[in-house]
Amino acid sequence: MVAANDEKRLPPYVSYRTFRNFLIDLRQGIPSRVDRSYWGTKMAGSTGIQLMTALRFLSLIDEGDRPAEKLVRIVESEGRERQEILKGIVRDKYAFVFDSLELERATPAELGEKFKEQGAEGDVGRKCIAFFVAAANDAEIPLSPFILKKTRATRTTSRPKRAATKSPL
Repeated sequence: MVAANDEKRLPPYVSYRTFRNFLIDLRQGIPSRVDRSYWGTKMAGSTGIQLMTALRFLSLIDEGDRPAEKLVRIVESEGRERQEILKGIVRDKYAFVFDSLELERATPAELGEKFKEQGAEGDVGRKCIAFFVAAANDAEIPLSPFILKKTRATRTTSRPKRAATKSPL
C-alpha cells in the first residue's frame, strides 16, 4: 500500500485566473487556515475544491490547510521577486515535466503524455496543462511555440454563428 504522502497528486486544474485572483485577494490578509469560510460566496463549491487541490499540489498549504511560508512569500512579493518565487514553485512541483522534456522544443502531445502519466486525462488533463502553461508564462519560463500555439488555439476557438432569424412578432 502506498503511503498518503507518496501518492501522486493531480496537478492543478482550476483556472489560472481564479488562482491568481485568490493570491491577490490574500493581500488583504492571510487567514490562519484556508477553507470554505474564507472565500464564502465568492466561489462555487467545485471551484473551491479545485483551488484547494491546486494549493495542496503546489505545497502552498499544508495537510491542515494552514498557509505555508511559500504562500506568504508569494502573496507579499511583487514584480521580479514574485516571478522568481513562482518559477521555483513551478520547477519544483512540475519536476515530472522539467526532468523529462526539453520544454523549448516539446510538442503538445509530449506534454500531454507527461500529464497523463500523472493521472490527468481528458478535459481535466487539458485544464491541468492550461494551468501549467499559464503559470510557466507568468513565471517567464520559456515554452515551445508548438505548446503555446496549441494552447492559444484551444482558447480562441469560437462557436459557429447562428443564422439570423426573424422574430414571429
